[in-house]
Amino acid sequence: MTDGGPPSRSQLAPRERRAALVSGALGFGLLKLSLDGLALAGIPAVFLGGYLLLGLALTEGEIVSEPDVQQQLVYYGLPAAVLASASIIVAACGLTARRRILRRAGIPGRAAIGWSAFGVLIIPWLLSFAALAFATLGIASTQNYSPNDLYWAMWPIFVVAVTVDTAFGAVTGAFATLWMTHLRARRAGRATAAWSGAAG
Repeated sequence: MTDGGPPSRSQLAPRERRAALVSGALGFGLLKLSLDGLALAGIPAVFLGGYLLLGLALTEGEIVSEPDVQQQLVYYGLPAAVLASASIIVAACGLTARRRILRRAGIPGRAAIGWSAFGVLIIPWLLSFAALAFATLGIASTQNYSPNDLYWAMWPIFVVAVTVDTAFGAVTGAFATLWMTHLRARRAGRATAAWSGAAG
């Protein structure tokens, strides 16, 4: 920074750093929660879909009218549809809140920051999801659950796993957003300096 000149845009102000951390934690934490919710909703959806397809192939459509199948659709299909819809809403709320926090702090390039941070997070998130999935299955294998109630009986384990995964998503999202915001500010600072040098 030159004497009497404006502050360098290669450095973030404290307000901008706080906004980057909060927006990343909130936005990506809720996004991670929604992805886990979609995964949980997909378990009964995949099971019911395979069951129905197999039944349709073997019974020429009669399986759909069987009372037991209709009961399974209500027991598993309806909660899965509600959970999937709620997960999509949670993701939309998180991403909207993230953008508004960054905009309120006057941080430009909000979409670019978000996509860059998400690109950084893909591999760690996949690894964390895989690790928690294996841990959940390992814990479930030690329990004496009834096959008919396996999905619902495992929900306490699901809740713990999703809580841990959401916390991981919030922490990594906060620092990934801060990192990308710093990089963008540094690029903007170098561009300004180059323009000023050329103009001089």
